Amino acid sequence: MIDKLAATPNANSKSPPAAERRLGPVEYRPIHSVTAYAGNARRHPEKQLAQLMGSIREFGFTIPILVDRNGQIVCGHARVEAAGRLGFREVPTIAATDWSQAQVQAYRLLDNRLGELGEWDEDSLKVELSAIIEIDELPIDVLAWDAAEIDLILGGDDQGDRAGVAKARREPVQPVTRFGDLWLLGKYELPCAPLRYPAQPEHKAKEPYSIAFPASVDAVLRHWILSTGKEPVLADTHETFSEVEARRTGESADRDGSSPINCRN
Repeated sequence: MIDKLAATPNANSKSPPAAERRLGPVEYRPIHSVTAYAGNARRHPEKQLAQLMGSIREFGFTIPILVDRNGQIVCGHARVEAAGRLGFREVPTIAATDWSQAQVQAYRLLDNRLGELGEWDEDSLKVELSAIIEIDELPIDVLAWDAAEIDLILGGDDQGDRAGVAKARREPVQPVTRFGDLWLLGKYELPCAPLRYPAQPEHKAKEPYSIAFPASVDAVLRHWILSTGKEPVLADTHETFSEVEARRTGESADRDGSSPINCRN
């Protein structure tokens, strides 16, 4: 519901200006009653959804889902998807019941576009990341950067920075890559297999370059992502590196006995 503020609206307007309205109150709705917008132009890769799930596990819901008068999502498609995967039965919502259809459709785009226009202050970012790592209370993964990216931000040549990033992780991180994986990096192939030497010298030129350690393959793939902005693809399933990372992380969590989370924690 949208309420008027105490401020007097413009006398020439039939309804209060947008700046003089407020959304609310927050209402918990069954997750199945909050419907996605089929024409949503924003896509959410598996890596982002996995990061959102980690954020919700650590902090709970901090931003309600914005819905229209019919309960259709205006902003928050990814948060609803992440909540569903975590087993939430309800999600917090606020409703823009007085918005026109044009306003609803415009704000869906605007909300995502405005987020893209911000920029990081790199010096301040380094200070803040370093402080969080030094406190050593939260897993660094909840920040949605991986260790390789943080190394680059902090200046990866500094041994102390790398040690701090490693220390900030609560548990050993399992490599995404497994033995037998074949990654496609554009026109290049990168297998993960024990090193082997062809019996015949003439076969050597046909052997694809391989790396024997899964963690080392991960490092190469992450560097390639950062350098090119493109995702390697797993040859047998055609999943991107981010999708494989999210799937295999989920499989590990299932084996560890993770349980659904109460949405009102």
